[in-house]
Amino acid sequence: CNFGYQDFISSVDDLLTVRTNVESLRKQVATLDDTVQGAGGDLLHTAEALVDVRRKLVHVRRMRRKIEISQVAVRLFAEARNDIQRGRLHAALHTLSSLQHDAINHIKDTKFADEITRTVPALLSYAKETVMTEFTRWLEQVRSHARQVGKVVMQQRLVRSMVEDELKEKQKIKHTKATEEMLLRSLATSKQDGSAALETSIRRRASVFAPDPDYLQAAKLVLSPGRRASLLVDAEDVESEMSDERSVFEQIGLDFTPLHHCHYIFETLSAEQEFAEFYKDNRRLQLNIDLNPPPGADVLEVYQEYFERIVGFFIVEDSVFKTAGSLLSSSDLDTAWEAAYTRIMQVLSDALMAMRDSAMMLQLKEHLELMCAVLQEYGFYVGPLLDFVDRLRSRYHEVLEQKYREACMRVVYDDALELVQTSTKEQVLALFHVKNENIWFVPTYHGLSVDEYDKPQTHSMSVTVPQIVRNLINMTFDLFAFTRLS
Repeated sequence: CNFGYQDFISSVDDLLTVRTNVESLRKQVATLDDTVQGAGGDLLHTAEALVDVRRKLVHVRRMRRKIEISQVAVRLFAEARNDIQRGRLHAALHTLSSLQHDAINHIKDTKFADEITRTVPALLSYAKETVMTEFTRWLEQVRSHARQVGKVVMQQRLVRSMVEDELKEKQKIKHTKATEEMLLRSLATSKQDGSAALETSIRRRASVFAPDPDYLQAAKLVLSPGRRASLLVDAEDVESEMSDERSVFEQIGLDFTPLHHCHYIFETLSAEQEFAEFYKDNRRLQLNIDLNPPPGADVLEVYQEYFERIVGFFIVEDSVFKTAGSLLSSSDLDTAWEAAYTRIMQVLSDALMAMRDSAMMLQLKEHLELMCAVLQEYGFYVGPLLDFVDRLRSRYHEVLEQKYREACMRVVYDDALELVQTSTKEQVLALFHVKNENIWFVPTYHGLSVDEYDKPQTHSMSVTVPQIVRNLINMTFDLFAFTRLS
């Protein structure tokens, strides 16, 4: 038995020894813990106090930061209000933008930030109202200056055209003289050579190159000062305008600053589309008004003002398109112009049907072509309006034919069928002279000059003949006038 259970008894003894050691160790640990607890109690209280102090320090620093940011927000808010009151809207918007996107974000959980957040939209609204008031006044100024803009530009274009025509005429005359001198030298050479055929050929060529006096006289009559008087200002004014290098807007005092100012403000407020719609709606309404000719007794003056307003409107729009960024697009401008020339042709068609004066139609055509020339320089497509001139030509011929048919009929009906008798030069002048065209059609078969018609003469015709000839001459010049001005 002792041999069989000896190991078991040894294990039990070992366990008893271990238990005794463990109990001793536990007592030592408990004693050590009590010692450590007693020694670290004061340190623990000190650590807890330190944590509490540090927590308060962080809170104080956070509050100090909010107070500093609040001071900045108050300063920015005050600056923005002062800038708005002084009309410095650009600076005010920059200040408010900095206030909203920087300062307020750091103090957004405070009542102070809530108050500023509620006030800022009111300031922005006030800024928009202020700039819109300024812009509305600018729109009214544009309406009142549009005609002056068109008038100045059309006058300048007319003067340039006359100067260019004069230069071309001088060059033509210079070229003609050079050609004549060359042909005369050839003629002199042919005479020395004794070649009759060559001399005849050279004379024929000289007659071809020589200017036609009747043609030059007719051209001067068509472009007479009286016909141009309705378009030209005084010569001194035109000369000063042509020598002035400033833009037409500077000349008449039209400043685009309010437009760009308002556009920038709305762009800063992310409301550019709202402003663009407002601008386009207002200008569309103004165009509709300008496309209806104003009432007036003087038809030519009415349509001259009509064309000037339209030219002024589109010159302003062209300037806005080029300087205001995305406010106006090319398609917006093209759409407005298409609607405009469609309405212009409709208005002119109605006016032509009511016109019975060929001279008035001629001047209307001149105004229309001048308007087309100006707008074409600014890049507008005027093809439909120029095509409309052909319809104007047909109507012009109808009116002219009716006018001179009636004139000739009255001459025939009023003729007493008696031979014309004259006894003085004045009577001959009154009978055979077309005053406006400075043309004579005195019969030459008497063999007498005009100065010799100071004695009684009996002409082998009634008064119908010279009067009908006079009407035919006038009609020819009127027909030529339309073609010459094209």
